[in-house]
Amino acid sequence: MAASKAKKPAKKATKKPVKKPAKKPADEPVKASARRAGAAKAKAKAGAKANANAKAKAKAGAKAKAGAKAGAKAKAGAKAKAGAKAKAKAGARRPVRARAATRARSAVERWAAESPGWAAIDAALARLYGDARPFHYAPRLPAIAGGDDPLEGISVFASARGAPHWHFVTYGFSDLHEKSTDDPEASGFGFELSFRLARGDEKEPPPWACNVLQNLARYVFRTGNPFGVGHHVPLNGPIALGADTEIHSVAFALDPELGELDTPFGAVEVLQMVGITRDEAKAIKRWSSIGVLELLAERDPLMITALDRRSLLADPTTRSVVEERTVREGSSSAASFTTQLEFGHGDEGVLVRMGAIAVEDLVALMQGRIPFGREFSLLGRGNIVSFRPTDAAGFSVDASEVTIDTTPELAGEIVRKVHPARGVYRFEAMPSFTLEILPTEIKDQAGNVTAVIG
Repeated sequence: MAASKAKKPAKKATKKPVKKPAKKPADEPVKASARRAGAAKAKAKAGAKANANAKAKAKAGAKAKAGAKAGAKAKAGAKAKAGAKAKAKAGARRPVRARAATRARSAVERWAAESPGWAAIDAALARLYGDARPFHYAPRLPAIAGGDDPLEGISVFASARGAPHWHFVTYGFSDLHEKSTDDPEASGFGFELSFRLARGDEKEPPPWACNVLQNLARYVFRTGNPFGVGHHVPLNGPIALGADTEIHSVAFALDPELGELDTPFGAVEVLQMVGITRDEAKAIKRWSSIGVLELLAERDPLMITALDRRSLLADPTTRSVVEERTVREGSSSAASFTTQLEFGHGDEGVLVRMGAIAVEDLVALMQGRIPFGREFSLLGRGNIVSFRPTDAAGFSVDASEVTIDTTPELAGEIVRKVHPARGVYRFEAMPSFTLEILPTEIKDQAGNVTAVIG
């Protein structure tokens, strides 16, 4: 990525409208405004029916707005190609350099008219940071020009609010230049990401944080699964490769300063990515991502991620509170994201294949959801496997989703038998259900395998 202190990009190519599938309601939103949030399962059915309707997932929360713009955005006509080439050549947004105030004003007005979604994000940041010029990172070859980076840009401000930190904000999950979906209320996926990273004596923000944000964007664009308040994602290693840190996962909360934005193309929630330690991630799966985020916010309202932060659970009093509420409340996480997931079915039953890295989530959700009468889902790239509490074991298939009717006996057998190791598991409580665990390769940013689970 190229860094600059610039502010305005070249105009983006015109996009063809893409319809979004419906998304399920949030399980337990942090705030009323987070209506597209929660750990609901998004209907990621790219390759099945383009407009497949999702089943209602949770009893609380409002209807989720964010849909999927799955896949990379297509280039549209000669004008699109010219715009993409110009932007790729520039490498980053260039500032308006007018010689006269009137020319500057006209350039800004023209920019706002051409890219009103981007201008709306800029306006929200201007309310926070005034005339401060951020570092801006943009891919030299964005996805629209055939590259692998879905986000068009990431701005980073040096904030002095609370503890000194870098405040990263993305451009690209929402509609920046034109409306691309048929949802009148949400812009694009309905969100952008932010990230607050503790700042020391360094003069520039670390580029690894931009890489993490782009990697999350690749997941969203390729699978069509949007993020929401309360979602959590494992990173398969430390958040900064090679760093000595316990931060190995992230969760999403509403950015405490940016919140929800109104743009010409619809609402945009700014979801703050918050670093989560390994034992906090286990507590999230067994109990509540929202609960863990609230405990973090009590200590730091801005939820700044520091690589050397100790876990909340290192405090005996906090650990006791989390354990007691886990037993009393069960898990509020209705879904878990994984990249290795597929299924097949026939007259004899259903076979589910999943990566070993997802077994911990499966077991934790089986323990924290089914005994409390709550369904949960594993979300993959185009496939969904749901487990629904019931008195009679069975299964049903709907396009790219299979639902396993899970009795208490089957849930207990899965918890006892399944481990993160390669193997095939069959269950007495449901002979028609077979679960195959596949090895999971952990790769670095260059695509090199660094470890194998299972």
